[in-house]
Amino acid sequence: VLYVDQVHLNISFKVYATDSLGHFPIKRKKAGYTTIDSTYTTTATFGSTKEVIQANRFKNDKTLEDLAKISDYTLIKSPAGLFTKVKLPIGEIANKLANDTLNSVKLSFNAYNKTEESKFGMSAPSYLLMLRAKDLNTFFEDNLLTNNITSFLAAYSSTTNQYTFTNITRLISTSIAEKKKATSGTVPKDFTEDMVLVPVSVAFDSNSNLISIRHDLKPGYVKLKGGENNKLKLEVIYSSLKK
Repeated sequence: VLYVDQVHLNISFKVYATDSLGHFPIKRKKAGYTTIDSTYTTTATFGSTKEVIQANRFKNDKTLEDLAKISDYTLIKSPAGLFTKVKLPIGEIANKLANDTLNSVKLSFNAYNKTEESKFGMSAPSYLLMLRAKDLNTFFEDNLLTNNITSFLAAYSSTTNQYTFTNITRLISTSIAEKKKATSGTVPKDFTEDMVLVPVSVAFDSNSNLISIRHDLKPGYVKLKGGENNKLKLEVIYSSLKK
């Protein structure tokens, strides 16, 4: 896989040369005598930006299908590889904290240390985007940014070997409110919100404001703790009134 950093097109061509008034060909001295030459060679450079339409195509073999079936951990691979699905226990939270106030919810994904040594080993993606599974396609098609309600961004920390979404309280509250509206005020205990983790590349302006989120096209992968047989824990902070 090649990650192209810069592309430009140089075109060399001959043009007619005139003076400042727009006429008279230039004069050049050749072998002791003067000759008239009205052409010369020049070059024009055409640059390419991210707005230029690209046709990217990645093909993976059956190995990825087998890896996706593993239940003891999850994998994330770029480009165009594996995403991790996250099921948030919205119904369980809503029922347990029905009379309490939700203050903060933190979700961390721990990465396994890499034990293999490879000359061409891939590193963990720098950023993970967590968003609703149903919004996966439209998010990138509409060039959206995270709103910290239904979409969140986390950077990889080499110190803790984690991706940490520090506060997803508004996501929990929004999911509970939407479900109550759809079911006349009740939230089934087994109701879950399906989210996906997507490796992305991001861009910031000079003031460190996020201005762009795109699929990460650089080769990378990370093995995360989790899966059906190794469920993660949410850190929930709430407040309640005591009589």
